[in-house]
Amino acid sequence: MLYKKVIISVLVAAGLFSCEEKKSEPVADNLQTSIDSLKKAEAFDKNENVFYYQLDTLENKEVVVKYKTTDKELAEKAVKISDGYNFKSEIISLPEGENIEKPYAVVNTSVANTRAGTSRAKSMATQVIMGMQLEILDNEGKWYRVRTPQGYVAWIVKSSFEFLTKEQSEELRKQPKVMITAQTTFAYNPDNKEQVVSDLVYGNVVVVEKNGKEWTNVVLPGNRKAVVKTSEVVELSKWQETAKFDKEILVETAYQHLGQPYLWGGNSFKGNDCSGFSAAVYWSMGMLLPRDAYQQAKQGDHVDYEMGSVEGFKNLEVGDLLFFGGSRVTHVAVWIGNNEYIHNSSTYGRVFISSIDSTKENYHSDYLATHILDIRRINGSKNTDKIIDLTNMSIW
Repeated sequence: MLYKKVIISVLVAAGLFSCEEKKSEPVADNLQTSIDSLKKAEAFDKNENVFYYQLDTLENKEVVVKYKTTDKELAEKAVKISDGYNFKSEIISLPEGENIEKPYAVVNTSVANTRAGTSRAKSMATQVIMGMQLEILDNEGKWYRVRTPQGYVAWIVKSSFEFLTKEQSEELRKQPKVMITAQTTFAYNPDNKEQVVSDLVYGNVVVVEKNGKEWTNVVLPGNRKAVVKTSEVVELSKWQETAKFDKEILVETAYQHLGQPYLWGGNSFKGNDCSGFSAAVYWSMGMLLPRDAYQQAKQGDHVDYEMGSVEGFKNLEVGDLLFFGGSRVTHVAVWIGNNEYIHNSSTYGRVFISSIDSTKENYHSDYLATHILDIRRINGSKNTDKIIDLTNMSIW
């Protein structure tokens, strides 16, 4: 063996570190502390980028630090730190290996759950839906680390997507498509319209072959021929032409989710969490919000409000996002007017409507009413650098 490992797969973002040789622990701990400080100073977000390192000791006792990352600039700064310990350094930029040949993927199931790690037992990170294209970063066996259109990094099992080369990805984006408009429905066998090929949910996008009065012929990812009810789809190009912020559409869409169960990491009609719900509402108007509440809280413009009375919320407009929490943002809701907001809460386990007015029956929580950290307005704001305009950009 050219070298032996003394510290294995140290995931800095999770704060994990192990060492086989006791004498290496102080140096290893110091290096980790220094890099943790660097990450904090650079506002590194593990949900948006990959960054971890591994220490190896060669036979000549020389220590090599291998950085594996999507953030080369951060890695180069980390190299300067490891240089201070007289360690050699190596930067491995992702994607690498076989993932460079086919660096993209298209989701092939109605809703695919991504995970925080390489196991179905790991907590769910987010959901991606049929037709979405993903960027493949690296893999461990059948699990692939991907970046979603929202820029979110998570793991997905190979059976949930189809590989795409760069050329295939570009060609797929050019093909005519339809978007599913029903909350839930099915794609059927073209020759037997009672045999299900796949379930479908709102927002799924598939290639269209032929439009018909009653049935539309489509091709699902994986080259699966099917038909869908014409009344339950819209041509993607037409949807992109007409999608815009509309208060009536926002409220109507939000109401369609009422009673939907809470699902950590969910953002579809199969279940969602608080930020998944707010993102689903804005999707209907052609806007793809960042995945998590703390990320959404950085978008839009601040709306002035005062705690303690209904009058203090007079400046709010339908569609404004309310952010709650203690020392950090942990919850988000959508303002729908009439002193009410709609949200999905793990406490109640479903999407429901709450009032800011303590005299109303649906005033559900003193905690929420007194722990609003900020209110942001997306509509009309220029601070939307992390929001994808689906009317001008294809994620399919």
